[in-house]
Parts: sequence; structure tokens; C-alpha cells
Amino acid sequence: MAGILIVALVVSNVWVYMTQQTQINDLQGQVSSLNTAHSDYVASHSYTDSEYDNLNSTYNDYVDTHSHNDLEYEALEDERDAFKAPKLNLLNLQSSDEWSIDAPYLNFYGEVWNVGADAALDCRIHVTAYQGVVKAIDSWIGLGTILGENKKSLDVDIDYEGAPLTAWNVSAYWVDEQFH
Repeated sequence: MAGILIVALVVSNVWVYMTQQTQINDLQGQVSSLNTAHSDYVASHSYTDSEYDNLNSTYNDYVDTHSHNDLEYEALEDERDAFKAPKLNLLNLQSSDEWSIDAPYLNFYGEVWNVGADAALDCRIHVTAYQGVVKAIDSWIGLGTILGENKKSLDVDIDYEGAPLTAWNVSAYWVDEQFH
């Protein structure tokens, strides 16, 4: 009986040894696979000193090109604000001299646009008209406030006396809100 017990213990020990050896071999294969993956990762994600220096130089060039000092920044802000400022446009404004012996007048009709983003306060049109070299009209047409990217329609007659007009000029003005 002792012989059977010894044989059973030997078989059991051999079986445990074989099972553990299989596990050791599996773990060594996994370690080898992980070492290979790690080596591949390091090879593809590491840089030599010259590659690092090149990347660092490229980065510094980018920073130099895309950063601004305070004066440059303020100039860029001023430029941006200039685009937002009110800008009156008279392209859609028509005029005609409606001359008659009894009641001549200069007619303005159409639209005045504020093509800026900010509101134009106290908008006015200044009209000067001439009969030859003589100034026949020197008048202002009030338009009020024109909001940003908006228009004001008008149809205005300015009476005058005498001969037909030979020339006239129109200019648009607004009051800057910082002075208002």
C-alpha cells in the first residue's frame, strides 16, 4: 500500500510539474510578445537628438511667426475695429434736377446704407449744388441713426431758385458715438 501511495504521489507531482511548465512557457511567450510590442512602439515613437532638434526648431519658428507683441496686437485690434466701424454707402442714392420756371428742386431718392457692423449715429447728407460757378444749394439732409448693416430710404426735394443746376455733390456723415 505504501508503494501505491508513492506511485500516486510521483504521478501527482509529475502532473503538477507539467502543468506549471506549460504555464511558464505560455507566460514567457506573452512576455516575449509584449517585449516585441514595446520595442516596436519605442522605435516608432522615439526621436534622435537631430529629429528632436528639428521638431523644436519648427515649433520655435511657428511661435515666432504666430505670436505678436503688444503693439502688434493693438494694431490688429484697431484694424478689426475699423472693419466694424460705421461706413455710409451712397451707391443706391439717385438724384435729379427737376427744373421748371415756377419751382425748381433737386430730388434725392433711394437708400443710404451703413455697411459697417456698428450703428452710425446722427447720419446726415451734405448737398452742394452749383449753377455754373455760383453755389445755389448748401444743405443738409438728416437721416437719424442707421443701425449696422442696415439702410435708410429717402425721397427728399431741395428747392432752389434760378437757372438749372450744372453740378452737385453729395457726402455722407455720421457722429462717432465716442464723441456723442
